[in-house]
Amino acid sequence: MVTGGWSGYEILGDTEAFVVSQNQSAITARCRVLPSGHTQNMHALDEATGSLLTLNTIKTPIICGGTIEQKGNDNCYFLHHNRSSGLFQPEPVKKKMSRSRRGAASVSLHDGTLLWITGGLGLSSIVTNTSEWINISTDTRTFEEGIPLPRPMFFHCLAMPDNMTALLYGGLENDAASIEEKALQTDTWLSEKCNIQKKCQWTRSAPMTLKRYASGCGVIREDITASSTSGSGIVIVAAGGTTLGDLVTNRVELYKDGAWVEGPQLPVAVSGPASAGTEDRSMLFLAGGIATDSLESEAASTLTTSSSVFALRCVRAICEWIKQDIELVFARFSPVAIVVPPSKPDVTFISECQCLQTNLFIIFKNT
Repeated sequence: MVTGGWSGYEILGDTEAFVVSQNQSAITARCRVLPSGHTQNMHALDEATGSLLTLNTIKTPIICGGTIEQKGNDNCYFLHHNRSSGLFQPEPVKKKMSRSRRGAASVSLHDGTLLWITGGLGLSSIVTNTSEWINISTDTRTFEEGIPLPRPMFFHCLAMPDNMTALLYGGLENDAASIEEKALQTDTWLSEKCNIQKKCQWTRSAPMTLKRYASGCGVIREDITASSTSGSGIVIVAAGGTTLGDLVTNRVELYKDGAWVEGPQLPVAVSGPASAGTEDRSMLFLAGGIATDSLESEAASTLTTSSSVFALRCVRAICEWIKQDIELVFARFSPVAIVVPPSKPDVTFISECQCLQTNLFIIFKNT
C-alpha cells in the first residue's frame, strides 16, 4: 500500500489499487475514486509516516503526521479494510500526537500492538529529537512520550530487526535552504537494549559511506531460503536518496555484522521513494520518488517524479533489484508504503477503492 506524495504539481487525492504476487507481477485491479464532495487536493497527505499494526487481531495500516494543505499534521488514521465491500475506510485515532511531524520515521513493535514514531520537522521548521509511542492493545490508545533520539533528525531511517534492537541512520538535522547547509549525516546510532517506553542507550556504530536523506529504508533477510526472520541473517537497507554530491543516487548500502557494505545498485537514481517490506522479510519494495531518466544524466533538469516499482530480494547472500512490470498511475515523491496482507487467503483483487483521508493505495499480495 502506498499513500500520499507530491506529483510535481500538487498533492493528489486520487486512489489506485492493484495486487502484486510475491512470485510474479500482475495488475488485477486499478481504480481512481474521489470521495463525494471532496476536491482532488482535499486532505491529501504528504511526507507522512506509517506502519502495519494488529488491531483486534486484524492487520491494519496506520498513517501519521506529514502535511495537509501545506500545514503540519499531528493526527494519525487507521485504515480499515471492509471485507464485504473491499473498501478502505479511515478512522482517526482519538488522541493526537504531541506535535506535528513531517518526515518522521516509524516502526511497529510487539506483534504490531505498539507504534513508535521518531523525529520529524514540526512547527516553525524546528527539527525534533523527540519520539512518542502508542499502545493500541489498551482502551485509551493515547500517545506517550518516548525516549529521545541522539540528535534532531527528519527524513531519516529507523530499523528494528527485533523488539530490542534499534538503528537510526541518515537524515537531516535542519531545514536549511541549501544542500550544503542541511547537515546531512553519515552517523549510525545503535541501541541493542532499547526499551522505547523507558530507556535506550545510543552508541555510534560504523558510519555510512554516503551522507544521505530521503532514502528507501527497510529490513530484509539475507537468504529467503532460510527460515529465520530475526537475529543472524538480517540486513538493513539504505537505498537511493539525496546525498551531499547528488540530488539523487542509485547507490545502496547494507548494514550487517556491525558495518555498512555496498549493496546492489538500483536500476535508476532516485530520492524520496516509498519503501515497505513483507512481514516475512523476504522482499523490500520501493515505489515512486524523484528519479533520473537514466544513470548517464543526473542534472536537475532531467529529474522527474517516478512511477516505477522495484523489489529487492536476497538468495544466499546475493541481493538483486527486480523492476516490477507494474507502474503507479500517478508518479509521486515522498509517499508512504505499507505491505498489506490480504484479509482472506482467497482474496486476489480489490474490486473497489475509496479515497478519504489518504490518496493512493497499492496492495501487495504476500503469498
